[in-house]
Amino acid sequence: SWIRRCLTNASIKKADRVIAVSRFARDYLGRNFEGILNKVDIAYNGNSITNGIIGETHNNTSNVKIDIPFFISSSKFVVYANQLNLLKGYALLYKKNRKLPPIYFAGHVHDKVYYNEINKFIDVNGISHKVKFLGYLSHEDLIRLYCKAFAFIFPSTLEACPQTLIEVMACGVPIATSNIPPMPEMCEDAAVYFDPFDERDIAEKIELLLNDEKHRYNLKKASLERCKFFDWKKTALEIVESFEKCYINSV
Repeated sequence: SWIRRCLTNASIKKADRVIAVSRFARDYLGRNFEGILNKVDIAYNGNSITNGIIGETHNNTSNVKIDIPFFISSSKFVVYANQLNLLKGYALLYKKNRKLPPIYFAGHVHDKVYYNEINKFIDVNGISHKVKFLGYLSHEDLIRLYCKAFAFIFPSTLEACPQTLIEVMACGVPIATSNIPPMPEMCEDAAVYFDPFDERDIAEKIELLLNDEKHRYNLKKASLERCKFFDWKKTALEIVESFEKCYINSV
């Protein structure tokens, strides 16, 4: 992979310490670089959002027009973000339930070929009135949308430490996400999980969130509790500890 080539070129074996952003990232390094695990430290990303508030910049205005209730997904449009399979699951569910809430997608188009394939699927399956692309949004607008969403759907197949999930949990929003690591590592019991390559499983998990109010409530509570684990001060201390190990080993 690109990561492996870069790390090899950087002579990773010469590093005194290596900081990974998740257990998944640490284990990836261990599988691909012999003898490295004894010098890998983990420092998760932190969370700067509390109950949907970003520091002191929060206000109630937004330029994004939405219909409530709605589902939302946020990621750039690339194949590994897996929006197409999410839409396949959504289309299956729409055949059963024509009152299904709309689904909004936020994010840049990085792969135009993939984006065009997604649009073709939407047109062929007659769900264009149910799908809206919001494009790039400010961080503040994203957080406001998360807070208003019925549920957040994250079908990604490739992440190291998905900041999006941390922030969505901090907004107390029900989450359905991939069962591929590190998503379960990040959310633990604060999400329902689906096989991102199985459109029927995706549809079933969205339907579960749609129909089970008690489960949604429990996920909201679990999200607000789980997000406390991610703290930038703790992240900074863990990085400092890694630097200190470098110093001790050099003395």
